[in-house]
Amino acid sequence: MSSLQESGRAATRVSAGTLAIAYALVIIYLSLSPFRGWRKPQETFAFLLAPLPRYVTDFDLFINVIAYVPLGFLATVYLLRYRRPVLALLLGTLASGLLSLVLEAAQSYLPSVRFASNVDLGCNLLGALVGAAIAEWLSRYKALETSIAALRRRYLFPGVRVDIGLALLLLWF
Repeated sequence: MSSLQESGRAATRVSAGTLAIAYALVIIYLSLSPFRGWRKPQETFAFLLAPLPRYVTDFDLFINVIAYVPLGFLATVYLLRYRRPVLALLLGTLASGLLSLVLEAAQSYLPSVRFASNVDLGCNLLGALVGAAIAEWLSRYKALETSIAALRRRYLFPGVRVDIGLALLLLWF
């Protein structure tokens, strides 16, 4: 592999890691708002064994799956730098699932506007797995990765500062 391809791969990994963190911050923000009226629940993890919620809409299921696809994808792309695709897929999915578990547990402290749900956790985990699987599948196509790195070099300045700028732009949206 040429040094140009290797530097492109490294730039892609740094970008994916930065964007994964930024996207996780967006998910945290959206999952925990409103940030007032916190209360102590009787049991933080009771939602894990609770019966299915009475009202579950297709839209809620869809949003919970779709929300975690980018996180699973970005985390897995970042973890692919260790060159073990299956391990990256598993760790990307588990890291995203752990974030979902923590956020669902934290939602049990929020007012009745938000509530923790085992269905949400399952959908989030499914979305993370889909995103991780897409990243792992795309990693087999080196030409695609090289093309993305070439586009980044052509239209953006190199370095972590640009990654941070992209992440801030994502957070702003």
